[in-house]
Amino acid sequence: MNLKQTAWALVGGGLVYVALAARVGSAGPSFTEALGDPVPPAQADVSGTRLKSKYIAGADGSRLVEPDVLFDSQLGVDCRFGKAADGAVRCVPADVTGGGWLGAPFFKDDACTDGVTFVAAPPPGCAPSVPAHVVRFTAPAYCSVVRSSADQHAHVYAVGQVVPRPSGPMYYVDGDGSCREQVNLLGALPQGAITYDLGTELPASTFAAGTAGVDP
Repeated sequence: MNLKQTAWALVGGGLVYVALAARVGSAGPSFTEALGDPVPPAQADVSGTRLKSKYIAGADGSRLVEPDVLFDSQLGVDCRFGKAADGAVRCVPADVTGGGWLGAPFFKDDACTDGVTFVAAPPPGCAPSVPAHVVRFTAPAYCSVVRSSADQHAHVYAVGQVVPRPSGPMYYVDGDGSCREQVNLLGALPQGAITYDLGTELPASTFAAGTAGVDP
C-alpha cells in the first residue's frame, strides 16, 4: 500500500506543488532528493553609490523591495531604467502625474521651445501635487520594425514656477520629433488646472547610466 506525501517547494521564485510516493516501511526519497539539485537563492536589488533600492521593512525583520524603481540620491527623485534622449539606458525620473493632458509638456511657440505643464487643482485647503519633472517620448524611425515602449527615448524637463495660463495656440512634440499644434488643448483641461513653467530639456547625461546584462 502506498501513502502520498505532499509538500510545497520554492522553485525559481514560484511555489510548486510536489507529490512524493513512499512505501510503508520504507524511508523513501528525501525531499531534497526529490527536487534534484538545490535551487540557487534569488538575488535582490543592490544599491549603488547613487541609485538606491527602495523597500518596505517589516517590524519582524522582513523586507519587501519595490520592483522596477530606484531612488536617485543625487537628484532626489524616483527613477526607472529606460532609454534616455541620447539612446543610452539611463535611470530617468519616474514622477507620477495626473495623466491625460496633465503632467505632459506643452509649448507656447511653434518651435516647441517655450514649455509649460498643467497640474490638477488640489482640494480646498491642500497644496498641489507637483512633479519635479515631466517627460515626453520620441520613437526613432527605422525600417519596417514595430516599435515598442522600450524603444522610446525619454526627454526630461524640470518643472519650474507657477505662470499665467496661456491664451494662444498650444503645441506639442510628436513621436517623430516634429512640433505640432494641439487643437483645443486649453478647452480640454480640467477647470482650475494650474500652469507651471518648464526649463529647457535636461541633458541625457544628467541621469545615471545603466548596462543591461544576464546572470550566468
